[in-house]
Amino acid sequence: MRNEQSGVSPLFYIPTELFLLAEEKKKNLVNEAMQKAKRILLDAKFEEKNITIKSEIKKSGIARDIIREAKAGYNIVVMGKRGLSGIKVFILGSVSQKVFNTAKDISVLVVD
Repeated sequence: MRNEQSGVSPLFYIPTELFLLAEEKKKNLVNEAMQKAKRILLDAKFEEKNITIKSEIKKSGIARDIIREAKAGYNIVVMGKRGLSGIKVFILGSVSQKVFNTAKDISVLVVD
């Protein structure tokens, strides 16, 4: 069954709507996590003016994007590690490991 005006099947719109809902949920989860991290830093007596949280769409690779952003004037990159098994990290690597091993002249703190 097609929409006569657009020539597109109505079935196309259902997955698109579900995809958009899932993307919105992911954005909300990321934003909540970043706000929680900011509250933790504020509770630890960091000054709000010294805290920057930012979310961007991946451009050239997550680790490379983080390093490029850090070179734009940040003093330190603080990252969590996801907890991949040793074999998975060995085969796939992890973003925090890639940033830690690749970043030059940038302080990187990886927390558990």
